[in-house]
Formats: sequence, structure tokens, C-alpha cells
Amino acid sequence: MKDQALYERTEKSTFILSKNRVFTAYLKENNYEVIGTVPVSILKDMLRYHIVKAVVNFNDPALILKNKSIPYQIDNGHIMYLSHTGTYIGFINEGTNKQ
Repeated sequence: MKDQALYERTEKSTFILSKNRVFTAYLKENNYEVIGTVPVSILKDMLRYHIVKAVVNFNDPALILKNKSIPYQIDNGHIMYLSHTGTYIGFINEGTNKQ
């Protein structure tokens, strides 16, 4: 899939954006000084990891059940578990080893 096609899709998808501190921690943990030093192939994988192949609305009451994350297929073929707090702040993979 071409890079531009990741965002120009007709099927319904949700793009999950992490806070800057998440990317800053990733860079530090992997010894990258700035995002420009991350290899393009890794950046593409990171982007595809954050594309959920469904419509996700963190206001959905089904996501609020304690310890009840809902599995969603993501663009790289894996599963992402989503849930949210009582104030509708989304969590990715809460309660898993990849939170």
C-alpha cells in the first residue's frame, strides 16, 4: 500500500493518535534522537499500527466497562484493544503487555 493510500481510504477507519510523550518515550527507548532518524519502514509500521479498521468512538458506553477492552483489527493485521475512562479518555491495550 502506498503511503498516501493509508489516509485516502474508502473503508471506515479510525486513526488513533498518541500523545507526544508516547512518541518521545519510543524515540528514547529505541535510541533515536529525533523522529527524522527513525527509518521510514519503522515509521510506516508505527502509522499502520495506529489505524483501526473500524469506526471507534470513545464516547461509546460499551468501551467503559472496567477491565473490558474491546478488540479491533488494525491496519498491520494485528489486534488493538481499546477502552476508555469514565471521562472518555481512550486507552490502547489497557491491561495487556503492550499498554
